[in-house]
Amino acid sequence: MSKAFLRDTVIGSTLDLPSGKNVTVSRWKRLWEFTGGAFVDGFKDEPLVAPKPRYHKWVDGYIADENHENTECGPPFCYGPLPDSQKHMRLLQILPGAPQDDVRCFMYSVALEDCPEYEALSYCWGNATDLTSILINGHSLDITTSLRCALFRLRKLHEPRTLWVDAICINQGDVIERGNQVSIMGDIYGHTTRTVVWLGSGGEDSKRAFKICEQLAKEAIMLESNLDPSTDNLSFPEYDKNDSCLDNLVDDCPWWRRVWIVQEIILATDALLVCGSNEIDWKVFCRAMDRLISAQLTNGVVMGLVEQEPYRWYQSIISMRSLSSTNSLGDRLLDLLIHVREREATNPCDKVFSVLGLMEGNAELMGITPDYTGSTEEVFKHTAICILKHSSTLDIIGLAPTNAKDLPSWAPSWVYEGEIPKPMRFDARGNIRATHATRGTSPHLDVREKGSVLVLSAHHIDSISDLADVLPIFDKEAGWEEIPDPDEDAGAMEWFWSAFADIGQASGHMLAITNRLRTFISWENFVGSSKDQEVPYWQTISAGCGLDDTTSMAALYHEWHASLSPIRNLVRWRVDRVTTNSLFKSLGFMGYLKSTWNSYPEFGMLIEAQAAGRRLAKTKKGSLCLVPAEAKQGDSIILAKGGRVPLVIRRLDSEENAFESWTLVGECYVHGVMNGEAFCEEDCVDIRLC
Repeated sequence: MSKAFLRDTVIGSTLDLPSGKNVTVSRWKRLWEFTGGAFVDGFKDEPLVAPKPRYHKWVDGYIADENHENTECGPPFCYGPLPDSQKHMRLLQILPGAPQDDVRCFMYSVALEDCPEYEALSYCWGNATDLTSILINGHSLDITTSLRCALFRLRKLHEPRTLWVDAICINQGDVIERGNQVSIMGDIYGHTTRTVVWLGSGGEDSKRAFKICEQLAKEAIMLESNLDPSTDNLSFPEYDKNDSCLDNLVDDCPWWRRVWIVQEIILATDALLVCGSNEIDWKVFCRAMDRLISAQLTNGVVMGLVEQEPYRWYQSIISMRSLSSTNSLGDRLLDLLIHVREREATNPCDKVFSVLGLMEGNAELMGITPDYTGSTEEVFKHTAICILKHSSTLDIIGLAPTNAKDLPSWAPSWVYEGEIPKPMRFDARGNIRATHATRGTSPHLDVREKGSVLVLSAHHIDSISDLADVLPIFDKEAGWEEIPDPDEDAGAMEWFWSAFADIGQASGHMLAITNRLRTFISWENFVGSSKDQEVPYWQTISAGCGLDDTTSMAALYHEWHASLSPIRNLVRWRVDRVTTNSLFKSLGFMGYLKSTWNSYPEFGMLIEAQAAGRRLAKTKKGSLCLVPAEAKQGDSIILAKGGRVPLVIRRLDSEENAFESWTLVGECYVHGVMNGEAFCEEDCVDIRLC
């Protein structure tokens, strides 16, 4: 098919393509003009190269460019108000069209109880400044390019498709309407026939990932039926742990990090994952992922240091499905907020509002409703107060950071700004902490001065006298996937030595890890070598994990302690302090690495769960404790009614406060007091936290 032939052919005639499909020349000519003369390989008889080729692919015989803009424009779209009488929403119909046609839609409002069948679209909004227009009811509405791409790909050829799309069906410029619609979002997702998850345009990686998931799901079904996949006609190729296609689909795809998707998936009656032209049922995908994780087919140990949680964004959604609904309302909401804390939200208030639909209508009973008219700080503070009033513990104030701006020290900020320590509400194994430092008492609190002051009933038990180094939180997403496994890659050790030859490349990974491991050795020196300090030491750095089986935990500790011998020798020889220390540190690290690559001791993982982001300390009375990184000498340790764990507080300048006031530094573990040994309810007095 030559350029001249296309240029000169009479519009309206028909071409027989090599594939056997017939396409009118009028469409070919439009495609020719649109792509600047670029056609898909195999359908041209001479080279046709556009100066700047655009992304295109075959869809039903036509060249489809999902990134092109609408050619037609209308007057700006204006939203009308939704009726106030009952629950109403808007639905969007994507009108049918061929791939080269503009995206045209029809939108109308409907009562939720009388709505027709519709699907909900779950997607990543994308760059808010990268906008393009679509036609709705003959009017132009600007939406993000990523959303237009989704609508373009989901459009049907011959019939309309009815969707609920939050960015379009909610008037984003009306904060009152937005709050009202968010408050019924649980109902909106509960009424859908299906939630369609748009993961992006995808490519060969996503196609391969979906195929692997289908194979893993079939394998899981056969294993559940006690059948051996190897004896069946189905072929299950061995999963390659170094294949990054699933990582790209799950860990690297921005959709998984969005805070709203948790509610969208959990409340969905059914769900379909779509990536480009590939799709897979959510239940099939879950079966495949569970098979992948349970069979330990993923890379879990990173450079012999820490076991990463594979596909943590996916696992977070699954774990939230099983959160107990028998807890108090405050505790349930707190657990939901903890699970979404690291997720992303354009509006920080959505960290709270996005999980209210999972409260089964009880959020309103707590006094929390979506309200976008207030500031982020007001939303966070109000949420903390409501949780405290409807909770049986003080767990929420243990999540409050010391550097949150415009918030009292006891009110958590749900804005995620990097790695944060795990809350002590849970033990090192992820279970609700069994011990209770105030003997199961209920909180006795009073909120004063327009929500700026929290008065607790508590008493002082000790103060901090000495501090050790902070154990840094290990960055699990620092590019470790390129590091080879010495058990599977014969060239792995050569890779390490070549990396060490370039200190600039090595220092960011190996030496940083060596310095981190040195923290454990410095903690040993901080505690001392006395035999009677061994048990308090391992119980403190694990924050009391395994107190019901001290024999087994002691064995795990000794295994982990032995793995640090190369680093301990490094410190003993003091070569780590040599000026040109890179090679010596590398040698110590390599000795540690060799013994722990695929068998990082379990006790080490327990430390990561509780001690990371905290520091070891001693109290004035001689107790070992695990305290916040921000703790200072002289800080007071208190036990407050309702507190599962002790709290570290710091006295505020009396000149700035008419009453004696304190700021909360954070929660802590103090050896010997975690079962209420030091709590005396009669000694409690009012303590003001600002």
